[in-house]
Order: sequence, then C-alpha cells, then structure tokens
Amino acid sequence: MRRTLMVLLLALVATMPGAAHSATALIVGGAGKYAVLTEEQMAAALGGRFKDYTRVNVPFPGLPDDLRYSLDVGTENLHAAVYATPGPKTIGGVSEGAPVVDEVLRRLMNDPNPPPAGELNAVMLGTMSPIWYLFTGVDYRAVADTRYDVMVVKAEYDGIADWPDNWINVLAVANAVLGALQLHVSSAFYDISLVPPEYVARKTNSEGGTTTTVLIPTPLLPLLKPLADAGASQETIDCLDGVIRPIIDSGYWRFWFKDRSSGWPLPPPEPAGTAPMDIAVPEPGSPGDVERDLGAGLPPVVDPESDQSGTAAADDATAQPTDDATVQPTDDATVQPTDVPAPSDEAVGNREQEDDRNAATGNGEVAPAGDDAAAAEPEENESVAPAPDEAMADDGADSAGPSSSTSDDAPDAIGK
Repeated sequence: MRRTLMVLLLALVATMPGAAHSATALIVGGAGKYAVLTEEQMAAALGGRFKDYTRVNVPFPGLPDDLRYSLDVGTENLHAAVYATPGPKTIGGVSEGAPVVDEVLRRLMNDPNPPPAGELNAVMLGTMSPIWYLFTGVDYRAVADTRYDVMVVKAEYDGIADWPDNWINVLAVANAVLGALQLHVSSAFYDISLVPPEYVARKTNSEGGTTTTVLIPTPLLPLLKPLADAGASQETIDCLDGVIRPIIDSGYWRFWFKDRSSGWPLPPPEPAGTAPMDIAVPEPGSPGDVERDLGAGLPPVVDPESDQSGTAAADDATAQPTDDATVQPTDDATVQPTDVPAPSDEAVGNREQEDDRNAATGNGEVAPAGDDAAAAEPEENESVAPAPDEAMADDGADSAGPSSSTSDDAPDAIGK
C-alpha cells in the first residue's frame, strides 16, 4: 500500500505543468526531525544546488534506533520513485538517508531495464562513518561501483561523516565529537562550488561510473571553536591550531585527492538554468610548462660578441632623432655657424678711410655714425654672426642650427 501511494504521488508530480521538462531531485531525508525535509531545506541544500529542480521528498522513517527498518523502507520508496519519474533525475540522501541511495544503486544494477547512465546520477550528503553502524544490525558498505555517477559530500572533522580512522588518537576523536555537533547539519547547506580543487577527488570505476568525493574544509577546528567564541584572539587560535591540527590530521588516512579532473557530471538533457554547479578541478601543470611560459612575450636576446654589425646599426639608429621638430638647442648662444664670411670690399675701404681720419685727428676712438655704423667691423676679439639670409645661403639649412621659427613650431609638432 505504501509503495502504491508513493507511485501515485510521483505520477502526480510528473504531470504537473513544467515538471516534464525539468530535472527531478528525489531526496531522502535524515534521522529524527530531518526525516521529512521541507521545500526550503531541499532548495537550499548544497548552496542551492536543487533550487531549479522539481524536488520530491521521498518518504523515509528516519528512526535513530532502528536503522535496519529505516533503510528497508527508504530503499523501497526511492527505488519505486526512480521508475515512476520520467526524464533526467538525481537521487539524493542525507545522513541516515544516504545509505538508501547506495542500496538503490546496487538494486538498479541487478534490474533488467534500469534507467540509462545518462539519465540518472546520485548525491550522498553526510553519509555515516563505519563506527555508526556498530550494534545496528546493518553492515557498513562503501559506495558501490555502478554505471551511475555519484557525488559524496562531507564536512572535514564532522564526527558523523568524517570519524577518525585511528580511534586511539584522543585529540582527533574529541575534535570529531565536537565536529558532529557543529558541522553535520550546517554542512548540508554549504555551497560546494566554493570548495578548493585540492579538496575534490574523482575516480572512475570499472563499470563506467565516476565517484566524486568533496571534502568541505573546516578552517576553525571544532576543538578551538569554544575558545574563539569566548573571545580568544586570532593570534592565540592560530598558535594552538599550528600545534593541534597536525596531531588531529595524523588520525586520518586521507586519500588526499590524487585523481583530479573536472567534477560533477550533469544529468542530460536539462533545461537552461537547471544545471547543477560544476566543481572545476584543473590538472596541475608540469614544471616544463612553467619554464616555457617565463619567456613568453619577451624580445629575443642579442649577443653583442656574435652580432657586432647589428649592435652598431642599432646604436646609429638610436643616435638620430626621429623628428627634426623635436630636437631643440639647449642654449641659443652655443649654436654658431662654423664659417664666418669675409668682409666685403666696401667694408675694407671704409675701414681704411676711418683709420686715416683717426691718424689725422689723433683721436683714439671715433664712434661711427649713420650708415657707417652698419659697416663698422668688430675688434679682433669679437665674432660677427652673419645675417640669417647669408648663413642660409653659404652653409645651407642642414649645417646651421634650427631657426627660431622651428623652435616656435616644436610644441605643435610634438603634440601631433
């Protein structure tokens, strides 16, 4: 009767508007009050992974003191839900409900017409460590090797899902007990897309299915959280963490994620906006790749001893200005023509007449007047700069320094 009601419920959900065109999440709850999950809890799981799915809470007793009965009932209900739900789907289990997912996967492998691998995958969140199977009448079994892809998610140091391998490590056990209280429930809503790649491992089995294991990191040790809550400084917490964490970690035999690759496969085909969040796990680059990339974008190195001609040509090129308008003299007084033109015959004649007058009158100096001033020659210790027209005519524009007009135009030329 219970199974019949479950099939009818799923058939009703499948015929709802829009349900036939989206992926479905069939989720089994945990123990106690978490056996029945609310819409809000399912939508917020794993950071909103199933918020765009059609979500179904598969009935599960969730009896803490009767694991065998809960697993039997949950397995029957989830197995029926798989066949009653058309299209792509994800089956999921939380805490005590996680082993139900594994039992269904094993049963599907023995079914004559199971769903194809591309239509179904699974999530196991916070599944119980082997110690919690003691005295329950249920044997612990690792995740089965099937054709279906499975994601296993647990929080680091969560004593229910991440109990130490070495039970005599007192610090690790005490830390795990506190971790079960602090982390087991809250980790169900952690956004697994934020998990660093080094905390994600992926392994493909002989049946073709891939198991992706995600370990949610715990920066603050559960043992130290009471101190932090009491107001201990960050320096104190860091100091204690550096001493205690290595001892705690020695109680775990981690696989430490040797098989790394891109993570969670999608249940195809899915409508836009309903794809689960991927966990990208890049392959580590080799040292050779890093060394080859160091010289990327740099010009080739020229050896001066092996290519003297090329170096000389480069020096000549750098010695010439690229734009005459940008080359300005630093001091006008230092830019003088190299050749001074000889005085004209008329100027020589005027000078001789002046000397004769000076000799006749006995005056040491006679100031020239009128047109004679223009023809007067300087003393021997003075230099005469030629007129601009004469300098341009005699020496050419290239031998003389830049003219004043060029200096005035220089700022405009630089700005172009």
